[in-house]
Amino acid sequence: MPTKIFSDNATTFVGAEHKLRELKMAFLAQSAEVKGFVAEEGFSFTFIPPRVPHFGRIWKAAVKSSKHHIVRVISNALLTVEELSTLLAEVEAILNYRPLTPLSQDPNDGEALTPAR
Repeated sequence: MPTKIFSDNATTFVGAEHKLRELKMAFLAQSAEVKGFVAEEGFSFTFIPPRVPHFGRIWKAAVKSSKHHIVRVISNALLTVEELSTLLAEVEAILNYRPLTPLSQDPNDGEALTPAR
């Protein structure tokens, strides 16, 4: 479960954040076990400023890469839940093993820094 959610400032996301706050308040009115879980497992929204989409460049690039791989594999196929879960795990592995930077300046060193390391 995420602890911090970053999002653009679209009306839908702002509205969802307000609804989740209302839901949190409803949970807090419940029993002590529910209060403890909500307090321990809470999360927060962080919005980029309005009308500046370039602030979300990093995660939008990640979404674009993910969609690229998923669309190439699925095209018009109907997948079961297990097939979709497997596909998403494979796409995650592909994206997590992309090199970010080389570890050394030596061209013979085949190691690279990846998100998975």
